[in-house]
Amino acid sequence: MNKIASACQLDRPNLKNEPKNRINKGFHKEEERECEEKKGLSLLEVVWLITIAIVPLCFCLNMFNPWQMAKNIIFQSLVEISFFIFWGQIIIFGFPKEEFKKKLKFIIPPFIFIIILGLATLFSPTRWFSFWGYWERKLGFLTWLHFFIFYVILLLNIKNKVQIKRIILTVLITATLVAFYGFMQFARYDPFEWDLNPILKISDYRVFSSLGQPNFLASWLLLVIPLNILAIFIYKKRIVRFFLFLLFSILIVLLILTQSRGGLIGFIFEIVFLLLSFSYFKKKKKIFIFISIVLILGILFIFWINSKNIDLEKTENNLFNRLQSLVNLKEAGEYRLWHWQASLELIKKKPILGYGLESQRFYFPSYYRKEFAMKEAPNIFLDRAHNDILDVLLNSGFLGLISWWFFLGYLFYQGFKTVKRGKINILFLLAGIFGYLVSLQFSFHTHSTLLYFWIWAILIFLNNDDNEFKIDCSKKYFKEKPEVHSCISKIQIAIIFLLIILTCSFIWFINGYEYLASHYLLKAEIAKIEGKGEDADIFYTKSIKYGRNDPYFRQMSAEGMLELGLMEQDLSKKMFFIQTGIKQIEDIPNNLRPIEARIYLPQLLTQKAKLTNNPDDFEKAEYYFKDLIEFSPNLALAWRNWAELDIVRKDWDKAREKINLSLNLCPDPFDKENEHSEEVISEIIAAKEKLARIELETGNYDKSLEIYNEILRLDPEQFFVWQKISEIYEMKGDKDNAIKAQNEFLKRMRDRNFYDL
Repeated sequence: MNKIASACQLDRPNLKNEPKNRINKGFHKEEERECEEKKGLSLLEVVWLITIAIVPLCFCLNMFNPWQMAKNIIFQSLVEISFFIFWGQIIIFGFPKEEFKKKLKFIIPPFIFIIILGLATLFSPTRWFSFWGYWERKLGFLTWLHFFIFYVILLLNIKNKVQIKRIILTVLITATLVAFYGFMQFARYDPFEWDLNPILKISDYRVFSSLGQPNFLASWLLLVIPLNILAIFIYKKRIVRFFLFLLFSILIVLLILTQSRGGLIGFIFEIVFLLLSFSYFKKKKKIFIFISIVLILGILFIFWINSKNIDLEKTENNLFNRLQSLVNLKEAGEYRLWHWQASLELIKKKPILGYGLESQRFYFPSYYRKEFAMKEAPNIFLDRAHNDILDVLLNSGFLGLISWWFFLGYLFYQGFKTVKRGKINILFLLAGIFGYLVSLQFSFHTHSTLLYFWIWAILIFLNNDDNEFKIDCSKKYFKEKPEVHSCISKIQIAIIFLLIILTCSFIWFINGYEYLASHYLLKAEIAKIEGKGEDADIFYTKSIKYGRNDPYFRQMSAEGMLELGLMEQDLSKKMFFIQTGIKQIEDIPNNLRPIEARIYLPQLLTQKAKLTNNPDDFEKAEYYFKDLIEFSPNLALAWRNWAELDIVRKDWDKAREKINLSLNLCPDPFDKENEHSEEVISEIIAAKEKLARIELETGNYDKSLEIYNEILRLDPEQFFVWQKISEIYEMKGDKDNAIKAQNEFLKRMRDRNFYDL
């Protein structure tokens, strides 16, 4: 026997001397259980359990993006630690060749997909963002590579059922905490001050818990709920089952409270998948046929409703309205169809490898249409197609889609193969993935959902018949050395030490820098709001430095400098802010300029031209406005801002023309389907204010008054307009109406406690 042996190996009785009947009566099972208990938790297992628990739960209030960026930092850091520990094991014990060969067939399909993503990134027009990821989602190639590494590490190191049970337990505990926080939000006891509307009714309130967005929470629950059901079958104790049933009920309610239509559709498909699968594999053909007929009739009913244009009765309950919209394809699907059409147009241009990960934001604004403002608010630009098939095609082309489907197909093939051999419980994991994939046709991946998707894939593969968990204490998963104390040479120690340094450095320069960039951006934004321009500039500069000159941080700096420049009264400081903002955008390569940067640059140049009255500045601003309009011709904001340049040049006719174009590109704010009427009204008011200024400057007092009164009809809360009306009446010599308007202004100021009278 080798000298390097585990404790359970040393304590193992000599089975040769034991009676055969003792072994047959279950002694071996008892021994297996003892071995598992003695083995305990390895350091590597501790890290991956922490990863599974903390990623869905974590967020950071000290970051500008407290959700996805925080989850990305935590996830990547933990994966890098796992990677170091894994390689430390290899250095000490050798590479697990047998385990690798046995599980290679499970590694190849996702590996092919990752390779295609790498090629798409390499040939992407926006290579920088495709590799690192856009700040809001942080799902660039680097993150996908981390997911694959995490997948391989777990696949090679999960070796017994006890480890699987620990994973399931960790998921359930995490789900409990997520649910608890979600219900705190619903009950209005959220301890954190998120940017939420305090006047929302409870019925309108969409729970997001620690996932950061209701749809993200719903997608995550679609994976967790079936696992919860599976756990009910695994655990036999009544008290445990009681709590599992309770958790299941809570998670269902939480899913409903998200008000996610995609999530609810995914859940329906989960149920149908489970019923059909159980009836098929259990040879219940009558049940299978019945469910199939009901499903077909349900689909036909939905299409009949939409063909007849039946307007479902609306109530004041927003939750009920969203549930009703599940069977109203026009309301629930029209907006998505617009984006899908735009996606298909883009796919035609680069069908093989697509545009690279995180690239859609640079192309979708070209297809912006005014109706988008009804569902996503004005001047909001999507960075996803909200359909997994189209997103994959856009990110990595048909090669990416084929490799992704190959991975998914192989996953379901192995899953059903295992079910046919008696492991019916695997259907719950398959149902979770199936429901999640259905929801992705209306949404997209996040760190939390992707993490659990990869784990579910691991659990399905490891329960394949070729990977039965037979605990054998004598089995060697790593190449053993003669002596524990002699197996670690000085060279190995040096390599391990180097690995520690490299891991710490990698974590700091990648994830630490990312945290500091977001942290300083938050401080910059706070300083900007407080009017501390010099401090804001310092913090913006630091965020750019730690953000590896990320174009996003430069864009945010430019936006901040523009706002500070508009507020500043000192001309020298104003020019400094404006010039700094211009430089930040000009330092961004043209192909990496987000739509926001394209919007801010001509605005900044307009303000500079206003200060310098230099023809070159006017010409430059004109050039970039034309560039913006060519890029996104249906953007109301672009035309409105361009009109400001004509106002500065006193070209009134051109200014009027552009403002009218801007107004025509705004949807009807009073359309019953408009979900963002307030934001649309604000955009219309901003355009009309410019138009009123033009009429005032040209002496058309009555026309200016007419426009200002239109603004008040749109939004009576725009009480500052009364001051403008008062000024116009004074210019006209109508002192009585001027005094009335001024009194109205003061009254409304007093009502809102703007100052102490």
